[in-house]
Amino acid sequence: MKGFPLSPSGRSKANKLGNYFKKKNIFAIYTSPLLRTKETADIIGKIIGIKPKINNLLIEVRNAFQGYKISYLHKNVKDVYSDPFFISHGGETVNEIYDRMKKAVDFYLKKNKDKNIILVSHGDPIMAYYAFNKGKKVIKEKTFSSLVKPRYIPKGGVIKATFKDAGALQEIKPVNY
Repeated sequence: MKGFPLSPSGRSKANKLGNYFKKKNIFAIYTSPLLRTKETADIIGKIIGIKPKINNLLIEVRNAFQGYKISYLHKNVKDVYSDPFFISHGGETVNEIYDRMKKAVDFYLKKNKDKNIILVSHGDPIMAYYAFNKGKKVIKEKTFSSLVKPRYIPKGGVIKATFKDAGALQEIKPVNY
């Protein structure tokens, strides 16, 4: 969603993240183009001395329900990512979100071989990438929320992914929650 800046708490968390990454030998920062992620990346970047670059693959989920009242969603939609209205109006499925995030990660792994990088994105795209890489496969009967249990990434949360030389995922885990 456009026009949603970081709150004072969000700025504080971004500063903490910048200090966390300060000694991690970060080579590059890539961010979603939305305001709150750009602000987060900018704060981290100022602390570690790197100018973030924007990538549209890291953007929030394409959402067919924007403009609908929240009460409609709670009453009528069990899981937006499998809802027929959502899908038929251009909303992404969990599989599509994962594919998009994997494309971004694979691209930056190849571009920044053997370097530490930061990708700043949004909760659902991050959790889709995390869930798939923890071996949870999406099947029609499962809702997105069942894939991200036991814990959804909090605001300012970090998921660390470590890759082998050939770009194969070695480990993925939460690091600050």
